[in-house]
Amino acid sequence: AAGEISGDVSDFNISLPVSILKETDSPIATIKIALSQPIKGTVKLRAFSEDDSEGYLIDGSNSPINSFQDIIFNESNATTYQDIYILGNQDWIDDGNQRFKIQISVLSTNIPDYFGKSVSICLENEDDDQAGVELNFAKSDENLLATSTSQKSTTLGIRLLSEPVDIISFNPKFSGKDFVSQGSISFDSNNWSEFQEL
Repeated sequence: AAGEISGDVSDFNISLPVSILKETDSPIATIKIALSQPIKGTVKLRAFSEDDSEGYLIDGSNSPINSFQDIIFNESNATTYQDIYILGNQDWIDDGNQRFKIQISVLSTNIPDYFGKSVSICLENEDDDQAGVELNFAKSDENLLATSTSQKSTTLGIRLLSEPVDIISFNPKFSGKDFVSQGSISFDSNNWSEFQEL
């Protein structure tokens, strides 16, 4: 479940005020982590997201971090919290709420008690996408099109509201002798947000 912390939890103090993210720039999940007791030596941790497509690490200025973040504890700061920031990723796919994990493990240490220690923190990226289509009367006024019988032509644009997981094709059918269609149109993960003309 979101907010669940598993692994060698007794070796770390962890605070997690927010465990459910949104596919926007807010809220940011802040994992606060420290060692559970003073040490004589050094412990270097490495944190990373198991699924960057749902949530990724950022720095204090909200810029993405390349793949991982390293944190170093020593005699002077072992029990002082250090922050790991995570932002939910806007994937544009109507895929429902998705859980992902932040893994934090000991990368190197000269303290045998910390060899191989790790924790896993479950977060959830709350989906805000909705499957659907958007229509755009690109070359005429929508009201004019609906009421006028003398307008010579118009162009109707169509696009998807979220990224499809497969190819989506439309073969529009119009009634009336004055309607002309461009034929079948298709959308995929590359062109789903671009208007195509009917």
